[in-house]
Amino acid sequence: MSNNIHPFNFEEEEWPKENHSNVQEMELTSGGDESGSSSVIFHVKMRIIDGSESPELWCKFLESLHCEFDNTIRGFDNKVSMLKHLTKDRARRIVDETLLERLVDPTKETKMNDSECWLVQDKYYKNCIVYEEEWKSYTKTDEYKNDVLEEIIFKLRSCIFGSYPTIAVGCNALEKNRNWLRSLRFDPAIHGSIRAFSNRCLQVNRYSRFCPSYHTEQRGEVPRPLNDEELVEMLDGQLSDAATEYRTLLSNCDWDLYQHTYDRNISRLLDVEPSALDKIEYRKGMEDIERELSFRNDVSNSNNSKKRQRSNSNKSKHQQR
Repeated sequence: MSNNIHPFNFEEEEWPKENHSNVQEMELTSGGDESGSSSVIFHVKMRIIDGSESPELWCKFLESLHCEFDNTIRGFDNKVSMLKHLTKDRARRIVDETLLERLVDPTKETKMNDSECWLVQDKYYKNCIVYEEEWKSYTKTDEYKNDVLEEIIFKLRSCIFGSYPTIAVGCNALEKNRNWLRSLRFDPAIHGSIRAFSNRCLQVNRYSRFCPSYHTEQRGEVPRPLNDEELVEMLDGQLSDAATEYRTLLSNCDWDLYQHTYDRNISRLLDVEPSALDKIEYRKGMEDIERELSFRNDVSNSNNSKKRQRSNSNKSKHQQR
């Protein structure tokens, strides 16, 4: 589980074992035209959330949801139906209450510009939707329906990550996630291959687009993962401490991390990894020998000290006689 230091851990968190209460098998239609001709019907298992999920499981849910929304599910009603099927308990109440508030009578002036989602709020201001008549016209558009979906997702996310003012006073999941990634140090003894280490870093970086960021979204920006240049900078910092041999081998072959893409750097690191692991094993062997010699010297010095103490004691007794 995640903790208060960062939203994710290095070990990937998996969904609990499947049971009838947390998995929904849905029938989806792909392809074809509006009449449904030439379409393909298939079944997919989707997780049901209740609002108590950890950040990583929530991000996994959102990845699956966005994939179906982008590639399979068309139309506002179908997307709402899917959200209702995939939520229960507290999460379902958020969906129902938002739909009731936004769709039953959205044209009331009191409903104007009071969305919790900062991105939606910013859109209203940019489009100059400030008067009642403009608002009433806007609530009849498909764009408004998309705003309702954004509002639902935002409230669900706030339920799991924390909401304003918590985020505003420092609980910024996006920045915590990025800072944690930059603080990681690759250790072959713990993480195995640089490829496995990199894959996990990329996965957690991908979650960044789902992490709340008050200051980013207040500016009307969508949270984004680190770009390639930032990933290379992050990798440079990760190759220290237990992985300095990787950096040394790259330097010996005149390989500059900042002159290549992140993927090319990882491929090059994989090329030098066997030699790096041999050097690491040799270094650790020498460190073990040095520790053993140091221990023996400490024991020898301790024994010599005890001998000197006994000798001095015997001399003192002899002088007293």
